[in-house]
Amino acid sequence: MHFDTAVGVRSPEIDWVSFFIRALWNLPLLLVVCAWITLYLRRRKSPPAFAALISLGCTTAPAVVAVGGLIYYTLRPAPLTPWPPSYYRVYAEVLFLSLGSGVVACVLWRSTPKWLLGIEIFVSGCLLVLSLLAASTV
Repeated sequence: MHFDTAVGVRSPEIDWVSFFIRALWNLPLLLVVCAWITLYLRRRKSPPAFAALISLGCTTAPAVVAVGGLIYYTLRPAPLTPWPPSYYRVYAEVLFLSLGSGVVACVLWRSTPKWLLGIEIFVSGCLLVLSLLAASTV
């Protein structure tokens, strides 16, 4: 944002880097929601196995934590303390949850449809890489 010299008010300007980073954090949740919708729509043709539901549920957890942390720290008012807020706890939670969901997806790969397994591994890998990159910016 920059100040308008005539009036002294801020004129809105899009921060494209911040927009791109937020979109990267939101993409896994969008993919997981699409997978849940697809499983729901296919339930009459072939009901999903219980292991597939467990695997997709474990993949949903880190995506929800990542987007929830992003929303929490975006809408939260500025802290009164002189140090910045600790985003690193959210990054650590996403890191360990995505590792766990990747392990669960690999363990339950036989009873999970291959398209769902691909989405789960992709989402877990994306969140793992994003949380590692975000936590390494100390």
